[in-house]
Amino acid sequence: MTEAHKEQAMENEAVALLHSKGWLYEEGSNAHYDKKRALFPEDVFAWLEATQRDELAKFIKPGMDAAQEMKAREAILNALAEALNQPVENGGGTLNILRKGFRRIGSRFLMAQPKPTETLNPKTVEDYQHNRLRVVRQVHYSVTDAKKSIDLVLFINGLPVATIELKTEFTQSVTRGQVQYKNDRNPGADGKETLLAWGKRTLVHFVVTDNEVSMTTKLDGQKTTFLPFNKGDHGGKGNPLNPNGARTEYFWTDILDKDVFLIILTKYLVTRREEKPNPVTGKQETSTSLRFPRFHQLSAVEKIVGHVKEHGVGDRYLIEHSAGSGKTDTIVWTSFRLAALHDAENEKVFDSVIVVTDRNVLDKQMTDAMLQLDPRGTQVVSIDGAGSSKSKELAEALAMRTPIIVVTIQTAPFALQYLRQQAESKGGRYAVIADEAHSSQTGMAASKLKAVLSPEEQASLDDGGEVDTETVLAAELGQRAETPNVTYLAFTATPKSKTLELFGTPNPEVLDEDGNPTPEPFHRYTMRQAIEEGFILDVLQNFTEYKVAYELALKTKDDDIKSVDKEAARKAAVKWVQLHEHNISQKVALIVEHFRDNVAHMLGGAAKAMIVTSSRKGALRYYNAVERYVAKRGYTDVHALVAFSGKVTVSNEDHDIAPDDLLGVGEYTEANVNTGTKGKSLADAFHGPNYQVMIVANKFQVGFDQPLLCAMYVDKRLDGVMAVQTLSRLNRTWAGKDQVYVLDFVNSGEDILKAFLPYYEGAELTESTDPDLVNRIAAKLDAVGLHRVYTEEEMAEASDAVTKGLHGMLASAIDPGAKRFSEVLNKAREAEDDEEVQRLEGFRSDLSNYVKAYDFLSQIVPYGVEMEQRAIYYRLLAKRLRDEQSGVKVRVADIALSRFKIDNKGTQTLDLAKGEATPLTPLAEMGTAQARERDQAQWEEIIDAINSLFADSGLTADDAVQQLELTLRKTKENSDLVAKAKANSDQDFNSDPGVVAAFLTTVIDMARNNADFTTALLKDQNHHSLSVLLEMLGYRKYLATVDYSFPSESISVEVDARAGHTQGKPEEEVRA
Repeated sequence: MTEAHKEQAMENEAVALLHSKGWLYEEGSNAHYDKKRALFPEDVFAWLEATQRDELAKFIKPGMDAAQEMKAREAILNALAEALNQPVENGGGTLNILRKGFRRIGSRFLMAQPKPTETLNPKTVEDYQHNRLRVVRQVHYSVTDAKKSIDLVLFINGLPVATIELKTEFTQSVTRGQVQYKNDRNPGADGKETLLAWGKRTLVHFVVTDNEVSMTTKLDGQKTTFLPFNKGDHGGKGNPLNPNGARTEYFWTDILDKDVFLIILTKYLVTRREEKPNPVTGKQETSTSLRFPRFHQLSAVEKIVGHVKEHGVGDRYLIEHSAGSGKTDTIVWTSFRLAALHDAENEKVFDSVIVVTDRNVLDKQMTDAMLQLDPRGTQVVSIDGAGSSKSKELAEALAMRTPIIVVTIQTAPFALQYLRQQAESKGGRYAVIADEAHSSQTGMAASKLKAVLSPEEQASLDDGGEVDTETVLAAELGQRAETPNVTYLAFTATPKSKTLELFGTPNPEVLDEDGNPTPEPFHRYTMRQAIEEGFILDVLQNFTEYKVAYELALKTKDDDIKSVDKEAARKAAVKWVQLHEHNISQKVALIVEHFRDNVAHMLGGAAKAMIVTSSRKGALRYYNAVERYVAKRGYTDVHALVAFSGKVTVSNEDHDIAPDDLLGVGEYTEANVNTGTKGKSLADAFHGPNYQVMIVANKFQVGFDQPLLCAMYVDKRLDGVMAVQTLSRLNRTWAGKDQVYVLDFVNSGEDILKAFLPYYEGAELTESTDPDLVNRIAAKLDAVGLHRVYTEEEMAEASDAVTKGLHGMLASAIDPGAKRFSEVLNKAREAEDDEEVQRLEGFRSDLSNYVKAYDFLSQIVPYGVEMEQRAIYYRLLAKRLRDEQSGVKVRVADIALSRFKIDNKGTQTLDLAKGEATPLTPLAEMGTAQARERDQAQWEEIIDAINSLFADSGLTADDAVQQLELTLRKTKENSDLVAKAKANSDQDFNSDPGVVAAFLTTVIDMARNNADFTTALLKDQNHHSLSVLLEMLGYRKYLATVDYSFPSESISVEVDARAGHTQGKPEEEVRA
């Protein structure tokens, strides 16, 4: 009797289960295994006789004696083995032979029949039923050691396709099985162990225990990498408890189901040849690998295909798969499966599958995979407008019913509009798959994007930022709520609330407060599972929060300055501080030293870092500050690149901060700043040893894959999805990369944790946006404006004018409302009727609120004609009623930075496992927006308000921005003193009493603005001490050198607080 807790009992049950599900098995069948050829000859000939009898009869002829027949059979087996032993790139290996067969003289023998996508050809249907799937126990495979055996080997028509090593949790773990493969199952560099040699025979190797499954497609000794093949356990790694058996029972019943396993082998497995730069060396390297789907990839694709089969075209699917999930492969497999899908009547379900992406690599991988999976039937066409118009290319591809059409995110808006027209006019059926792509150029109208972007996202895009595919798709879907001939699939790691509402699947078992099913992802692979399975790193393990405190002061008497808009001035002052030279220089010193002390040595000295800034100008100022700091310190191991979109122009008329030593007047582009890249893209240039730091402004914060990134320095407000996407640049794995650092000058650890938690175990909504939100806003607008500002007839007329494209008719419909609004608003202001002014300002705001709500909700709810007319009219009227006071300019030249301190709040681990996620929120009631009264105030009052924010920050006199540098700069205007510095040595210059006298004269001249500083320097007339100080500071060299800065490299200063440039500058303004 076999003991139940041992491996033999586990093996008995597994084989019995497979046999009951149609797998071939006989006791002692391992004796029939051909070790030399690594084949099961009995099944090879049984398959050929059942499916290709006529061809086989050309070689095994009737009437042959036993010896002749044996010789003929040996010749066929030799031809098959020889074909299998050819290099993969030359058509060899099991996968190629399963797909294309092999040749023997003038005959071609196929070695498998994939499941037909339709049933019109009875021969293929019959051949599919003849596929022979066999399990063989204890296979003695080794040609060098007869004792070596593998628990189970799986065969398809005599070809070995999988090996399985069993381990029971009662005695050993999945790790022990992996170690056994690494130590005892090495095929050797020469591939002597044919069964195990990559590219020759077996395609995948499994370790199966009671609790876990892991796999690898290449055995390579200690270099072998195993991946988990588990279902996941409530959002984490592993498998859930199974009340009816072992946790891994699904592997035997579901994965090794005959139909499923044949689908995996024939419709998923592809050889991937990649050429990309090595991140460490920067040199191009080529690698070849076999892609076997991970469990969640297979589960997602098959679930989509099954649902489409059952429910047809027209649904929307949200696939929430974390970073590290292999979305590229999942999209390739989904595209192929949908493109080949047929219904019960043998009609193609989709005329074409359109894939939206910005990644050339996906385009190439798609084409390569399709050629392998279906070299005869599948075509892939990319629409890029090269050589002809995009409309012509797309029209031709759709007319030819091209199975897969790839469009870029820039082309997507046009393609989606054209697709809808074709679906509506010609009845075509299409699937649109949105890759998680990002681009700064979308080819889309700004008004459409504005309807689906948050204010923060819009501001980022305005400053050269990027927009993702799901946003483009959401904006384009706004044309109609129902598109019955188009199926949409969105793949993303971080779905926003709007994405969940647009593409989520209603779950009738989870209802919101109004009893409506809440939308949720159709399929999910969580961040938690990806982290626990080792596909990505937890980026919040070393989070250091820094608090920046400062005080501002006025440079002139407040009485001389007119009052300014309070809120605009506050924003202007804060932005001015963010860009201030002293602020950036202090942070750069901290960043560079932290990188050199804690990061640079990681990964054998190949580690890299990213600095995230709040604007393009901020990125350029950071870049120059880094370059200046490392040059001053003599560092040769820190070199930076700066990434931003478009062109940045700096002039004396700039509103945010005036040109200075950190960033002078000029035009800046990536090309003319990053002069050492030699024509490479920044992403490619960042590979290799030449650059260690990437400074970014609304670029490379999403979709950027650099596995050597080990630290991120954040000087930008990050909220929600953007926080997750940005910090996730650190989560890519690399050999030896076991920790990463985040140093944040802006965001608190609490806020970052709050942003990550919704995506750790999967995004969810507690409720959906109320479809009556549009009606409520319309009622508010009517209460204020109907008949006073607009009429129903004017709304209908405007809609009609837009439909007919009549400009004059449109103007006559909109002008009366604009005129009436101006009249009633002016009348209320003249009457000082503050309540009425607020109502009218709220009306102006609610026009846009209606449009935004309608644009979003009309993608979900089919509203009637009247609501559409309102949207058209309100959109145009809102353009005419823009707030004439928006964009107020505020003078900031009169403020100065008086104190500044950066306080390290300590490093902490932000524990995602212990946090409680806050569900994403739907589009909320916007109400009647109350227009802000533009309060006027003196700068002194505003500065006091800002400084009060740091009242408890511990700012002291030691944190003062030193007045000494201002004095030194002033002395440089003394031409006699500069000439003396250039003409003398350090010794002669420093011993000249006239130097100290000239310096003190400058101090006295500045005494009016520097009373405290002057008193300290003039106390007891301590000229000798001052002379020593000036010598230590390198005063002579400072005067004699054009761009010399303090302190000199030989001086160690505990508080390196240098002043901003506060004199001799043009007037600075900021547009609020």
